[in-house]
Amino acid sequence: MYVILGEPKNAERFDNHNQVFTTELWFYDGEPSKGLPPFFYLLFFKPQDAGEFRLYSPVLDSPGALLRGNAGAETARAFDVLYRVSPELARASLTFDATAPVNRRDTSAALLGTELMLWRIEESPKRAVRTDYVDGWLRYGKRVSADYSFNFVPSRSTFAVLLGPEGSQFLQYAVEIDFENFPVETDEARTKYFLSVK
Repeated sequence: MYVILGEPKNAERFDNHNQVFTTELWFYDGEPSKGLPPFFYLLFFKPQDAGEFRLYSPVLDSPGALLRGNAGAETARAFDVLYRVSPELARASLTFDATAPVNRRDTSAALLGTELMLWRIEESPKRAVRTDYVDGWLRYGKRVSADYSFNFVPSRSTFAVLLGPEGSQFLQYAVEIDFENFPVETDEARTKYFLSVK
């Protein structure tokens, strides 16, 4: 998780608590473009206070897994104990999405949302890769040869073969570029806008 997401915005460690195993709660700002909530947690703990930290799973573990001597405690009771230590720790024991509603009696929606979020975190590096060049090559590679001296600009295009005078054929090729995808310059009075395309 650290390799994919980087350093957390904040981290809170819970140790030396009589009722809770050593636990760390990491706080992240998410990127909705990658399918992540705007704010989320990751929770790590040392089962039985031994060995390395491991990622807590609200699906595979339960809030009781974070408590000393209460591994089998029912979810609502374990949630209440964790809430007294830290409301955010209790919330993270049910869902990693800090914006999701929490129902300590019916946790099914929160559990599924957390598993989906963990999958999206693991897939997020793939969403960060721009595929414009590859898509362009796959679409035009066998028809068009071009050298790019600039970054690829997303565009739409069409072409038509038109008949000219005396039956001569002309190829008309049109490229449409969205305004936000190229730099526009303006005159000093900001009354005219222009750009240069070679």
